[in-house]
Order: sequence, then structure tokens, then C-alpha cells
Amino acid sequence: SPTQGAAQQTQQQRTATSDEASIPQVGDTVRDKCSELLYNSLAIDSNADSELLAKRASAIERTEFEKATSTTTVYRARIRSLCLNLRDKKNPELRSNLVDGSLTVERFCSMTSEEMASREMKETIGQMKEENLFKAKGAGPTAAVTDQFRCGRCKSRKCTYYQMQTRSADEPMTTFVSCTNC
Repeated sequence: SPTQGAAQQTQQQRTATSDEASIPQVGDTVRDKCSELLYNSLAIDSNADSELLAKRASAIERTEFEKATSTTTVYRARIRSLCLNLRDKKNPELRSNLVDGSLTVERFCSMTSEEMASREMKETIGQMKEENLFKAKGAGPTAAVTDQFRCGRCKSRKCTYYQMQTRSADEPMTTFVSCTNC
């Protein structure tokens, strides 16, 4: 049944409590909890030894704490961001590279969320940036559509116009008219 599958899945998921991991305690409840959250994030789908996971989680927490110098909201937000990126089911490479040491803790802690993204997400972000670049219009005058003007060439009244101050401020604005037909 579906509820049994969900129960088995939660039983199989590793945590610091289920592994009885000995994560080094620093005496600050916030920092200790952050180390535990990082351990839980690293342990997802991992077959690594709990001591190694505890060492990596502790090193990440220590590195982030040294940057923040206290458990501020910035520190907590950064830990939360790291945990979310590690827990991403579509990005098991990030977790495994960090656990096996091919990605150093120092490098991981200096990465942006975009750098931590999976290949698939990086490709999506790149495509979106490219699309936005092509869709972007340069800053220019906004033109309004009107039928108050007549084209001298085709005699159509389908025109757009915009006004701009081209001379001194005591003279009226210049109106630029463009025909939409020709």
C-alpha cells in the first residue's frame, strides 16, 4: 500500500539520530543543531561512514561560522541554503563529491547557489538567460498608437508617435510620428 512505501522510505533515510553519529559539539545549541542538519543533508543516499559525514558536517559548520563570526540570521540563512542544495534529489553529485573529498569544504562554502545547481538546472538557467537577452529591448522612447496623424507617403492613419524635448525648456516638445504600414 502507498502508506507502507512512505513509512519504509522514512525508515531507510539516514539521520544523525538513526546513525547514532557523534558530531563534535561546540556547546552552542544553534551551532550544534546546524551541524546536525548538515549531517542529515549529507547522509541522504550515502553509504559513507557516519564518522566521515560528521567530520564533513562539522567542518562546513565551522567554516560558515568563521565567516559570520556569530549565529546571526545571515549565518542561519546560509546554513539553510547549503542544506537545501545538498538535499536536492536531482543533484546527488554535489553530495557525493563533498563526501568523497573531490569537492573541498572550503570550495563548497564559497560556492553560490547557482554554482551548486545540478547540470540540468545550470542548463535551464543558461537557456533562460539567453532567452532574456534576446527578449530584452533597449531603453528607448515609448510610442503610442494613434489615428490623429496621416502618413504623407501612403495616406494611412495607422501611426505611432512619441514626444521628446529636443530644444530648450521654454519651447514645446517635438513630436516624432512613424507610420506602421510603411
